[in-house]
Amino acid sequence: MDDIKMCTVVPEDQDINLASSGYLIGLRITAWTNSAKAVDHTTGCNLAEKTARDNSLGNNVLQQHKKRKISDEAFEDADKKLNKIKARAYGVINRMSIGLDGDLGKYLPTESSMYVNSKLAEYEKEYFKWVDIKVTRYVEVIADMDKVKTEQGMLFNPNEYPSEEEVRNQHTWTVERMPVPESGFICDLEDDRKKLFERKFNKLLDRIVTDGGESAKEQLLAQATKLSNDLGKKIKSEQAKAEGIKAPPSPISDSVFIDTTKEICLSSRGKNLTKDPVIEKASSGLLDVVGQLPDKQVGKYLQGDIPEMMKLKEQADEVVDMFNL
Repeated sequence: MDDIKMCTVVPEDQDINLASSGYLIGLRITAWTNSAKAVDHTTGCNLAEKTARDNSLGNNVLQQHKKRKISDEAFEDADKKLNKIKARAYGVINRMSIGLDGDLGKYLPTESSMYVNSKLAEYEKEYFKWVDIKVTRYVEVIADMDKVKTEQGMLFNPNEYPSEEEVRNQHTWTVERMPVPESGFICDLEDDRKKLFERKFNKLLDRIVTDGGESAKEQLLAQATKLSNDLGKKIKSEQAKAEGIKAPPSPISDSVFIDTTKEICLSSRGKNLTKDPVIEKASSGLLDVVGQLPDKQVGKYLQGDIPEMMKLKEQADEVVDMFNL
């Protein structure tokens, strides 16, 4: 994003003020990795590559020789927590923003800004809580390096175990926010590169409008379709049970799906820069459906209530039909 920080832009033939409707946002999360390739230090070659040359199993052998530097349950649990938090953070950014090419990050509509930044702050706090747990356990494990060496055997490499500070510093959380410029194109670049950059940037800004609407439609349709299908399966299962026929359980979408759907309904309003009435109506309709479901124990709530499920399915189908006209 460094080149863009030197520039200001006015989108060509653009009626919508993108500068006041949102801003560019980028998220980068890093962590110290616990995986490594197994190396034969007596020969200085990668064991996986060496074995693959001598074995017809090829890539299967390569996979077998990946190793963990720290074999400890508490450490690995902390690592898994960090990966889950990372996935949630990238997930909320991806759902709530409009993607751009290359290093430009994503365009976050103002309407979604408060929600996204609140969630990122929540996830960041949780992330570094688990970093502390992970690093603390790391220090405890490598304090007994003889044990680690015994566990790794010939695969042991002391250079794979940095200091406590180095491990901690490899865990980073960076959010970049940059306003969309709105006054004249001024850029400290050579003329040819400046013109190329101006055309590319204007094209990307135009895409924010079109891609935002398409993204909102695709997400709303996907959520409404899944909800309708899940309700349909649940209805059939409950009808079979009412008739005394054994049927496999067919639980309704869980609370994670419902929370995600609520996020998508919120984000679609911000992405709908052209105020497409179909998007507005679909968002309100889908939000009304999931709003009738409690966040917890959704399956229990609908257990045996076929008329209620049929009513909700009909409402979900109405949202789907909005995009199939």
